[in-house]
Amino acid sequence: MGAARLANEVPVATASTQAQRMGIRSIYVLPTLRGVLFISALFLLLLCAINYNNNLIYLLVFTLAGLGVPRGAWVEDRTTGKVT
Repeated sequence: MGAARLANEVPVATASTQAQRMGIRSIYVLPTLRGVLFISALFLLLLCAINYNNNLIYLLVFTLAGLGVPRGAWVEDRTTGKVT
């Protein structure tokens, strides 16, 4: 039942000369496999930092998270050709 509902909601590509306006609900940002691995590694490190109460691991986790987010945005802009 869920797959049939999803199939009805997926827009079908049609050859149209009219410009289509994209709304906020039609834009999806999904992480790549590398991004999912990065987030899961950060989560495991955060669990270790909480478990062992180790401040150096906290520093590592939040430093990597701070460096990873802007880098991901830069890669996205580089691949789409938009420079912000």
